[in-house]
Amino acid sequence: MSLGPTTGNGIRNYFDSFKKMKINVDPSIERPINGEQFAKLASDIGIITRDVLLIPKKWKEVDEVIGLKSGFDHLHIHMIVDIDEPNMKQSLVEGKKISTRQNRYKLHQHFLKYTTL
Repeated sequence: MSLGPTTGNGIRNYFDSFKKMKINVDPSIERPINGEQFAKLASDIGIITRDVLLIPKKWKEVDEVIGLKSGFDHLHIHMIVDIDEPNMKQSLVEGKKISTRQNRYKLHQHFLKYTTL
């Protein structure tokens, strides 16, 4: 049973009630060490890709400086993430790629039920 996408209400309330969450990343596995940090980061990336970023046709056409800048800006509002750490930026971009592909596929499935003229 699928619960659907997160609406972001719980994570937004969490971020509004506390200070910014610092994300500590283990360079060997390129992920947050703490499970709670990993879950909150994944939820926030999902919300950012759904609400902020445009859905590109191909990721090769996305400029990482301009196309993802608004996503990184939104991430810095709620979390302390050091993008300059080794492989951290690449890990975030990969998470955004996966989430965007899922959103594009869901839109494709939604519009398949409509006939074209």
